[in-house]
Amino acid sequence: MSSLDRSLADRLEHRIGQDVGRNVTALVEAARGGLARAAEALSEARSVVILTGFFIPAAEVPAAETDGPIGAVFLAQALVGRGVAVRLVTDSPCAKVIEAAIDAAGLREACPLDVVAVTGFAGGEPLAEVEARIQAIGPSHVVAIERCGPGADGRPRNMRGEDIGGHTAELHRLFQPPAYCIGIGDGGNELGMGSLPLELIAAHIAHGEVAACRVPADTLVVAGVSNWAGAALALLLGGTVDGAAHDHILAAISAAGGVDGVTRLAAGTVDNVDAAAHRAMIDTLAAEARQGTTA
Repeated sequence: MSSLDRSLADRLEHRIGQDVGRNVTALVEAARGGLARAAEALSEARSVVILTGFFIPAAEVPAAETDGPIGAVFLAQALVGRGVAVRLVTDSPCAKVIEAAIDAAGLREACPLDVVAVTGFAGGEPLAEVEARIQAIGPSHVVAIERCGPGADGRPRNMRGEDIGGHTAELHRLFQPPAYCIGIGDGGNELGMGSLPLELIAAHIAHGEVAACRVPADTLVVAGVSNWAGAALALLLGGTVDGAAHDHILAAISAAGGVDGVTRLAAGTVDNVDAAAHRAMIDTLAAEARQGTTA
C-alpha cells in the first residue's frame, strides 16, 4: 500500500472502531493498525477462503446473526473484482442466511459456498471433506468475519458466555497455516481474538474470561461492528460499497431469518443498531475512500 493508502486505512480504522455498546474500545486500540495490515496482505492474495456465520440458538426463531454476512460479501465482491478466487464457508445452521447474502450481492456464480454439516441440522458436508477440499485448493489467505471460535476450554461461546458448540462446526480447523489468517471481530469471542491477551478481553468484555476465543490470527481487525470492517477492507481493496447495498443485503438476510445477535430478534437490525445508522456508517466509509482517492 502507498502512504496515501495507509493514511486512508488509518482513517477508516478510526471510523469503524466506534463502540456500539460492547465496550470494545480497549480491544480496538490493542489491534490498532490491523486494518492496514489486512489490506496489505489481501492485496497480494491469489485465492481466499472467507469463514462467516454466527448462530443464535436462543433467538425467537434460531438463525444466523445479521453481523458478519454483509461484511463477508462486501469483501468477497472486492476480491472477485481483483480477479481473486474466493470461496465462502459456513455451517448448516447458518447456511440459509449466508446463501441469501451471496445471492443479494450477486455472487452466486462467482463465489462458491461450502457448507459444513452440524448434527441436528439439515444439509452440509462432513468437515473433513470440506477441509480436504480447502487444503487441495491451498488458499493463500483465510479471513474469518464474525465467526465464533473456541475459548480456553475448547468450547465456542456467545456474548452471554453460553456454550454454543452444539450449533457450531469447528471451522477454526480451516483457520491455520500455511494460509495467512485474518480475523475480524467485535466482541472478543471470534476467530483471531487469540492474538489479544485473555486478561485484556476479560477485563473489558462481559463474560470475556470464558468466552474469549483463543485462536490467534496473523492479523486481527477489531471494530464496533464486524460488517463495518468488511466494508472498510473492501474499500481499501478498490471495491465499491454503499448504504443502499448494505440495506439490500440486510433485507435479504433478514427475510431469510437472520436475527440481531444482541437482541436475538428478527428485527432487521445489526448488533442492536438500526439499519439507518449502519447505512450512514457505510456511506461515511465510502465517502472517506472517495476523498482518499482524489486527495
